[in-house]
Parts: sequence; C-alpha cells; structure tokens
Amino acid sequence: MATDTCESTRANDGVNNNSTFIYPSNFTIAVDGENYVYTALSANTNMTSASPAHFPINGNSVRIQAFYPSISMQYSNTPQTFTVEQDQSQTSIGTTGYRVSDLMYGLPREDFVDNDPLTSGATRKVNPTINAIPLVFEHKMVKIRVDITLSGVNVKRITMKNVKRSIDFNPVDTTFSNLATAADGLGDEVIMYDNALGTTTNFSCTALIPKQNLAINTAFIDILIEDYPSDKTLTYKLHENAYFRPGYQYIYNLAVSMDVVSVSCSIAIWNDTPDGWTDISDTIKL
Repeated sequence: MATDTCESTRANDGVNNNSTFIYPSNFTIAVDGENYVYTALSANTNMTSASPAHFPINGNSVRIQAFYPSISMQYSNTPQTFTVEQDQSQTSIGTTGYRVSDLMYGLPREDFVDNDPLTSGATRKVNPTINAIPLVFEHKMVKIRVDITLSGVNVKRITMKNVKRSIDFNPVDTTFSNLATAADGLGDEVIMYDNALGTTTNFSCTALIPKQNLAINTAFIDILIEDYPSDKTLTYKLHENAYFRPGYQYIYNLAVSMDVVSVSCSIAIWNDTPDGWTDISDTIKL
C-alpha cells in the first residue's frame, strides 16, 4: 500500500489574519520548485488555495521561498520582470496601485544547517515539519514619499517623473539587473496624487519604484496647481545625483506656494514611518 510522503506546510484556514498585507493581490509560495498561489477573495479574509503547499517528509530538507504579489517563479537563472503600477495615486498607503507594486520576497526565518561543512548554511533550506514555517518578507522596491505643505495654493496632482517602472531580477536570489550610471531611469512617470478638485490641505503621498539612479538636475517631481486662466506646473529637479536602493524610503518635504517650491530630503529604512500610516511589516506563516 502506498504511503503518504507529504504533509501540509500550512493550516487549512489560511495564512494568519494579515489580510491588509495580502489583499488585494495573490502571493506565491514555491516549495522545491513547485508553485502554490494563494489568494484572498475579499478584504478581511484569509488566504486560501485549492491545494495546500506540501513538502516531502522523508528526511530531505526542502527549499522554500515566496513572492508577493504573485509571480511565476522558476528555480533557474531565467530572468523575471516586475513592473510597478503607473497610477499609484493616493493620500494613504492602502490603495490597490500601491499594494500590487510592493514586490516582497519571503524566506524561512531560519537557514537549515546540514552536516556537510562545505554546504552548511550555504543554501536557504528548512527541515521538513508538519508545523507552519514562518516566512519573513523583505521589501524589494524603493519607497518614494512626498510630504506636501501648502501656502495659498490648490494642488491637483503630484507626479514622479523620469523613472523606470520595470526591472529584471533573478528569482532564485532576487538580484536585480545591474545599474552602472546615473540617469538610467529616464523615461516614465508614476502618478502619486490625483484629484480634479484639488486640495489646499497639507498631505503626504507615496509611490514605489524599482532601484535606479537619476542624475542631478533631472526633473523629478511635478506639482500641478490651480491657476487662472489655466493650471500651471511647478517642477522639483534633483539637487544631486540620486541612487535609489531597495528597502529604503526617500522622503521629500515640499513647501509649495504659487511660485516657489522649497525642498528638504531625508533617507530612512522602510519601516520608519509616521504615526497613522498603514504600512505593513509582518511575519506570516505558511
């Protein structure tokens, strides 16, 4: 009689209760190269899958990795391409365009250490177990945050200019395509805030882009303000070369009046966010 050589790596009722983390986009868990896609049918529901992820329990260690949002993964050096949304317009981080642009890579919390001194700790593997395996996700995109302070103006749109939205990476170790020079991001734009009626109230907006470099004096942030007889655009140009790196947030404080934009900048790790933001940093279980 055949014996079952697999056990589920996750509970039947889904992946914890981190629905703000996992909705509205699927994420993929790959176990030894076989993909399992998990999805939430609506907000505030757990992830479900038609076939729970399994792995062998015959004594071998297994390789586990995960991506959010869901992408096709292969255990080879075949490049994958990820593209952030062009319209991420928001005044809060919880919008769909932002969420599905937040590429995150998950690995087991612990490395499996085998008995071979030549390979011990060299690969991301875990011991087979019927218990859930914690996955720790890290953000692979760059967060650009713009804090707007207004003085007598009505702002209708904030647009990030001259950035690339797509990048190739290796799904095995998530190394990105090489970037050698400044100004390699020129060409595209990302909408960060969009309101036909505009606002005279101070606000923040945030968007995600792949890692990239931009040269000094590149037009970077356009601010569309209401004016008569036609609206006008004020543009912030980078005051120095910018080297945007994954897992960090680059904060631009813009004080905007009818004719002047004053700028201050800072860099912080991803999760150093102001009170009230809905950014997610969490550990989930398979």
